[in-house]
Amino acid sequence: MNYRNISEIAAEIRRDWKKVNSAAFPYLQAMQCLNTMQDSYGCDSALSIVSYFLCNAGSWKGETAKRVKAELKAMCAGKPQKTNINLHQIRSKRTFRNSEPAYHPDYTCLWLR
Repeated sequence: MNYRNISEIAAEIRRDWKKVNSAAFPYLQAMQCLNTMQDSYGCDSALSIVSYFLCNAGSWKGETAKRVKAELKAMCAGKPQKTNINLHQIRSKRTFRNSEPAYHPDYTCLWLR
């Protein structure tokens, strides 16, 4: 199924939700910079940003809210993009104890988790 760009959805949310919940606002801002669920914003994946937005958007009500939330939930339910890196190995204690750090240019933010 073809979904709209996340940034298009975020623009619709901003038009409809006049007083955005302060907890949802930073996630809505990040969504304006995303196109697909395979994108990332800083160290956060689009999946996590959209999921956290949905968790904090409970006060957004109405027909538009129901439709858009359903679309975002469907996007989150899609299969995640496969990566060529074993994230479990990078996060394991054994990897960090080795003399060579667990480093991958696309996943530098894993040190922060």
